Amino acid sequence: MQDEILPDAPATTPFDPPEERHDTLYFSDGNVVLSATNADKSSTILFCIHRSSLTRRSEVFESMFTLPGAEGETTSEKYEDLPLVRMPDSAEEVEALLNAIYDPYPVLERSKKSDTPLRIRKALHMSSKYLMGDLRARLVRVLEQEWPLRLRDMEQMARNLDDVYARVGYFSDTGWPTYFVPEPAAAIALAEDFNILSILPAAYYDLLRCEPGTSWDGTFERMERDEMRNEMLLTGGDKPARWECLSAESLTKVLRLQKYIQNEYWDLNIRLFHEGTECKESCRDNFSEIVGDSWKAPSRVQERDILRALQDISTGLNNTTSVCYKCVEAYLGKIKNARAAIWKGFKAICLSGLESTPNL
Repeated sequence: MQDEILPDAPATTPFDPPEERHDTLYFSDGNVVLSATNADKSSTILFCIHRSSLTRRSEVFESMFTLPGAEGETTSEKYEDLPLVRMPDSAEEVEALLNAIYDPYPVLERSKKSDTPLRIRKALHMSSKYLMGDLRARLVRVLEQEWPLRLRDMEQMARNLDDVYARVGYFSDTGWPTYFVPEPAAAIALAEDFNILSILPAAYYDLLRCEPGTSWDGTFERMERDEMRNEMLLTGGDKPARWECLSAESLTKVLRLQKYIQNEYWDLNIRLFHEGTECKESCRDNFSEIVGDSWKAPSRVQERDILRALQDISTGLNNTTSVCYKCVEAYLGKIKNARAAIWKGFKAICLSGLESTPNL
């Protein structure tokens, strides 16, 4: 009996590991399929998307889709009659990028958990790698919105928190105050990896006021479990951090900054009292008393927050009647100059070894 001739089976594209379609990023009207292996190498995830969603944002993707044989893709391959591009990135990274494009709100919104650096890292990596300048800029702005970018903004942020604390005291809602006190270590790690210099001075300064070795996530988990209030986020020196996110270079920089602040404390009396302009000895004595009052905070906290000490001295001067107006103005001028000089040196250490242009 003559063998029956069967029609050729449709060609299939082999995947190793086996493929599965992404739950939400596989569109029925998509015109290109991206494939990427997930982090644990258990599956190849397929994304069916609209080519223009990538090509109009990135010349790199435009080249990948139009130049056969380019590294990281093979436009000659097909999946269900659609062009197939094999991505060199992990499925999780591709997912993060596509979510930032198709459903940006969860990525861009401000979280009460202070997890923005963790949440945007993969999308920021992909937008930087594929030269998607507009998307990268949006992600950078999300991070910058959580941190003061100038010294006066940082001081205003501290005053706002003081006002809230004075008005309502400790908070019973464990999430809300993190709007005022974002977590600095993960922000520093992200900023240094992707050259976001603008937030580094404020984030490093905030990190100096955190309790060394105290875990941010562990602290919140314990507070939620024990139904604790979160006053530890509002009292000097007790704030936790994601210390595990920091590189060896960042930790070394923290030590340099601690030493710098310590030295500036030693020099502060010279800055404030040299070339005395007091109109009478009593003004100098009363000013010395105001300065002494600002040192009453525990040294472990005080030595991490020299700008707060200067702010307290300024407040004391503005509220006193025991120092004449002329001397108050002279001392406030010295404090202003000391503040500017200290911050300039602090910023220089924070930005040392980093590029001054965006890492695109």
